[in-house]
Amino acid sequence: MCVRADPDDDTGFAVLRLRFAASLAVAGSHPRLLEIGPRDISKRVAVEWVARHLGADQASTVAAGDAENDLEMLQWAGMRLTVASGIDELKRIADFVAPSCDAGGLAVAVDWLMRGRMT
Repeated sequence: MCVRADPDDDTGFAVLRLRFAASLAVAGSHPRLLEIGPRDISKRVAVEWVARHLGADQASTVAAGDAENDLEMLQWAGMRLTVASGIDELKRIADFVAPSCDAGGLAVAVDWLMRGRMT
């Protein structure tokens, strides 16, 4: 996890992305945070593992996220949820976009999901 002091200065993160993106997983999780780790360790890998061990197929999975480090997971999931404060790329692929996190967006998304599953 890398933290930048100035949220408006992407210079250091840009250098880290160039240096490590070819060999490691590099993704932002917040404007001030950059995660760097092994390619085979990610939220997508975790969701796939849990689904496989529960006997669930990809189409029956649901994922929620708001940042770059959630993108692969949402691309894989059968149902995709995000919030209005999420990055644009997630909002483009989402099946449901809830209000921002600060407005209880995840609770709204879960409520939307449960209402659709109960009918």
